[in-house]
Amino acid sequence: MKKLVRITMITSCIVLIFSMTVLAHPGRTDSRGGHKDNQNKSGLGYYHYHHGYGPHLHTNGICPYNKPKNYPVNTIKIDSSDLVLDIGETETLSVKITPSNASNKSVIWSSSDTSIITVNSKGSITAKKSGTAIITAKTHNGKTHTISVTVKEKIESIKFNHDNIELKIDESKSLEVILTPNRASKQEINWSSNDNNIATVNDLGVVTGQNIGTTQIIVKIDNGISDNMAVSVFKERIISSIQIESGNIDLLVGDTKELNISIEPVDADDKTVTWISSDPNIVTVNGLGVVQAEGVGTAKITAKSSNDKSSSVDITVSKKNSIESDSFNNINQNEESDDNNSNSGSPLVTIGILAGAIIVGVKYKKKHTK
Repeated sequence: MKKLVRITMITSCIVLIFSMTVLAHPGRTDSRGGHKDNQNKSGLGYYHYHHGYGPHLHTNGICPYNKPKNYPVNTIKIDSSDLVLDIGETETLSVKITPSNASNKSVIWSSSDTSIITVNSKGSITAKKSGTAIITAKTHNGKTHTISVTVKEKIESIKFNHDNIELKIDESKSLEVILTPNRASKQEINWSSNDNNIATVNDLGVVTGQNIGTTQIIVKIDNGISDNMAVSVFKERIISSIQIESGNIDLLVGDTKELNISIEPVDADDKTVTWISSDPNIVTVNGLGVVQAEGVGTAKITAKSSNDKSSSVDITVSKKNSIESDSFNNINQNEESDDNNSNSGSPLVTIGILAGAIIVGVKYKKKHTK
């Protein structure tokens, strides 16, 4: 009997609670998680939500309890390195944004020079004319990334500016080509040698002699246009000896002398000679081997080749002797003062010794007549 009373009381409580709920929120919950409240018992209008929360509205369809969080963009990067395009070429660029769940991933594209490169809202670029422009991708919150795009004109022809060249072994030389149009980019040029054992060439067109012989250097671009040039490699003929063609030399102060040299072999490739004076205060020498005596003493003049072969000569410089003519030419020229006792018509002999030289002066005196 007691059990029956207890069950009856529990059932009555459940009915009471259910009745109160129905009175506060009449209607059933629909598939959207909300239900009608025709009597506006909630004070929120005839329709509201509460799916686990208190009665609430979904303004603009957004639940205030499940409103998505805002994740800002941290970085943006264009998925391409700097580009080189031909006039008329197009390319579509894409970007990588972090974090991947950023709330707003919109991108604004721009070009620093639309006369060279244009770009649309989807990142598609078009090359318009030769030059370089900067393409920028920018997010709504100001994050940016840029790349450089160079536009070149297509090469119509390519030609070496020499028909052939000669190189010594281990000698290098930069080769030049003429492009048409001359504004075309050289970045597509490919260099090669028919025989790397004779001559090699690098990506910049620098050719280097390796061994004696002749080969062809080829320049080619992607569209198949090419040109070639002969390169002859020879062994350098170096100076084996150099000799100044003179023995030791005596000069007086102020004198000049040109020195001559002989070189072996006579057909040496580099005959450059450097002239050196051991003491320029005594003797100087110019680049042609002409020496100038400057002061008293002895100095060594050396001729030296580019491969360090040399020859020397000693030059001794002395002081010039000064002879004064009036030291011995002091004979009385006044005939009116001649002594009458002198021998008429007899020679007057004057002997002078000056600076180690014997000078004899002879003068005949005229006969004095009244």
